[in-house]
Amino acid sequence: LPLPLRPRPQSERRALLASQETDARRKRGRKGARERERRERGERERESDKEREKREMPRRATLFLLLAVSSLGEKAKIGFGNDCSGNIDGYWVDNEGNERKVATLEPQSQTWIDTYFTHRFVFRDGEGKKVGDTTVNTASQFVAVQCDHPCHTDYIGEECLNTLDGFRRQNELQALWDRQNADRLEANAKQPANLKNFTELGFEKRDIPEDVWEVLNTYYQANKDSIVLEKWPSSNPYINHWEAVPMMIWLPELHTGDRTKQKIFDGLRPHLEEWSGTKLEQTDLYGMRVYKNNTFLENHVDRVATHVISTIMHVADSNDHEWPLEILDHNGQAHNITIKPGEMVLYESATCVHGRPSKFQGEYYVNAFAHFRPVDWIPYLRKTHTEGKLTKWSRGPGNIDDQWLSAPPKHDEL
Repeated sequence: LPLPLRPRPQSERRALLASQETDARRKRGRKGARERERRERGERERESDKEREKREMPRRATLFLLLAVSSLGEKAKIGFGNDCSGNIDGYWVDNEGNERKVATLEPQSQTWIDTYFTHRFVFRDGEGKKVGDTTVNTASQFVAVQCDHPCHTDYIGEECLNTLDGFRRQNELQALWDRQNADRLEANAKQPANLKNFTELGFEKRDIPEDVWEVLNTYYQANKDSIVLEKWPSSNPYINHWEAVPMMIWLPELHTGDRTKQKIFDGLRPHLEEWSGTKLEQTDLYGMRVYKNNTFLENHVDRVATHVISTIMHVADSNDHEWPLEILDHNGQAHNITIKPGEMVLYESATCVHGRPSKFQGEYYVNAFAHFRPVDWIPYLRKTHTEGKLTKWSRGPGNIDDQWLSAPPKHDEL
């Protein structure tokens, strides 16, 4: 028979239990360490994901913005002109077809706003009636809201003429026109004699620089149907606005950020500086004036503060009748100059008497005008003014140029 097991001593049993407990603690420690390591690894991975997301957000936002802008199309400028008898409101039409008002225009006014290609705009009169609708398809687009104005149907018809203040008040205005014409003739005599000259003859015919012609012709071709009436002061008699309505295709103003005008200024300046032999600064650039049949322009000299070295750029015509520019050189000799589209006349507009005194006999004749002055012109002009050598006409209608003879305003254009 086997011998019975002898009980272990109490001290040995304690040692064995202590050893087993130590092993259990070690196992639990290893398991806890593995758990902690898994948790820490998970936290590190989650933190890494957050950091990656944080880093990615600006890039994703930029990408989203680019996609949003690309869906809208390229940036553009759009101008609205109002030939209606009352105010009109312009609305942008969003993707859901909602009309959002962006502008209110008074009669014979214009405004420009930022937009994008493919944006659609509608125009409504004071009663909410739709009077125009357009979609942006060029970088600089002008829209004429004409409201069936009679002058766009027959600009020399009685219905059109009856809308003109000068036509309705001819008898009342005649005495004022006579005084204004006397002032004009006085300036024609005195201004060339009292202001300095910059060239030998006072004018020169040239081709429009290629870069300038590209800007002008592109804009004209895109906007030639967007013609609005040009608002002339009833008191000004040197263009016959009371019987042949002058019209305009407006260029976007400089303050809108559109570069059309500045490109023309920048393209012309070196040519006019080379021709005049003096450093120039830009002062004014009209839109494209559209002359119609029976228009004439009295011989005159221009405003002395802003129109000193200038250019007439011929943009387009109906090719049915020449309309010569009459200009007197610095010796008082008269010249008749004809120009074709793409040609221009450089001239000293403050000292060379010029005009188109013969009536235009054709459908349309389109010119653009740019004006510069020497950078040191105003100090010279102040001295001339104090010597009494400037007439009322020289200083502009209502002496508006007197401001330049004291403290010139800080305008980007006049």
